[in-house]
Amino acid sequence: MTSDEIRLKAADLLESRPDAWQQGSSRTKLASGRYAYCIMGACREAAGYYAAAAYAANAAAGTAAGTAAGTTASYWNDKPGRTREEVIAALRNEVITKVNEEDAR
Repeated sequence: MTSDEIRLKAADLLESRPDAWQQGSSRTKLASGRYAYCIMGACREAAGYYAAAAYAANAAAGTAAGTAAGTTASYWNDKPGRTREEVIAALRNEVITKVNEEDAR
């Protein structure tokens, strides 16, 4: 699975339910038995949880989100006021940008 595929699958996961995204923890089991994820947890889940590719996808999501050098997407995810929609957009942003660049060639 490529890092682009991981980011898109993570975005799909966070979009699947209103309670799928969270701040403060990578993954939390909810009372419903389902899980909520931060951006890193969603990437890990999409990549098979502890796959090394999830870390590359998280770094790329951070780049797409415009995080400052040395700041991880996890810290960006946890910023007060951050929204689920912003996190999903960050995961999709770089993939869409690449596709648009390839289409322009």
